[in-house]
Amino acid sequence: MAEGLGRYDENPRHRLSRLFVVTDRGAAALSTISREHGKWVDAIEAEATDINWPALRNDLARLVRVLQDQGQRTTPPE
Repeated sequence: MAEGLGRYDENPRHRLSRLFVVTDRGAAALSTISREHGKWVDAIEAEATDINWPALRNDLARLVRVLQDQGQRTTPPE
C-alpha cells in the first residue's frame, strides 16, 4: 500500500470487506517478479537434467491435494 502497488476499494457485495486492487505499478512489479521467477526455474531445470520435471510437478500437485484433504478432516484416518 505505502509503495503504491495496490489500493483498497469499496466492495459492492459486502460493505465491511473491502477489495484489494492492484495498481499499474503493482502489476508491473508482479510482471517483473513472474519473469525473474521463470528465469530462476529455467536455470534450475537446466542444471538438474536428470529430473522428470512434468512428473515431479504432477506428484507435488497430488501431494498438496492429499495434504489439503487430510487438513479438512476432523479426525485422523485409521
